[in-house]
Amino acid sequence: MHYAGMSIKENIILTMTLSGLCAGVGGVITGLGTFQGITIQGTLPSEGFNGIAVALLGMNHPLGIFLSALLFGILNVGSRFMPNSAGVPDEMAQVVIACIIFFVGTAYIVDWAKNKLQALKQAKGKE
Repeated sequence: MHYAGMSIKENIILTMTLSGLCAGVGGVITGLGTFQGITIQGTLPSEGFNGIAVALLGMNHPLGIFLSALLFGILNVGSRFMPNSAGVPDEMAQVVIACIIFFVGTAYIVDWAKNKLQALKQAKGKE
């Protein structure tokens, strides 16, 4: 199948290949360390999870993603200073992020259920 003179299947394969290449290079850099030093990380990096959460909160709009990335960055950086200044555990920022994701995800579920109910009402009205 073609669209605008381009093969859809070829473009999907090319896009997935380039995405995998970029992810692999990022993983190699993270795995081997930076500045010619190999480090052992105690935990896995959370960039992938945070990226999904930022896209979810930003609703796939460039301005929304920028603002949600800014919010997540402020929460992650600010969490490092919370134990010393306010006596609050730094894990509290992760709890706040989890609550944000939960409530945004709940909004998607409510919209989905509302659309299903409207479709059922329309189907009953046509009978």
